[in-house]
Amino acid sequence: YWQSAIAATPHAAGRGFALSGLVWFAVPFAFATSLGLAATALGAQLSPAEADAGLVPVAAARLLLGDGGGLLLLVVVYMAIASTAASE
Repeated sequence: YWQSAIAATPHAAGRGFALSGLVWFAVPFAFATSLGLAATALGAQLSPAEADAGLVPVAAARLLLGDGGGLLLLVVVYMAIASTAASE
């Protein structure tokens, strides 16, 4: 990870990091959009307070995969946080 940044020129490294940050930004948007649309399509019954609390992805995962869906979503979030912490 850092080896390529050290070997690159400062101009190329800055552009590369900025471009990769913009490209990677699509991943959470796609994840949130797909789970939000799945919850809507499957008719998830959530109150406005639950939706505001961010429980729409959990409801979609539980409707799609059963009780294990919530656990799998927790694993995905944990792995995203762990990989972010490991890259620092």
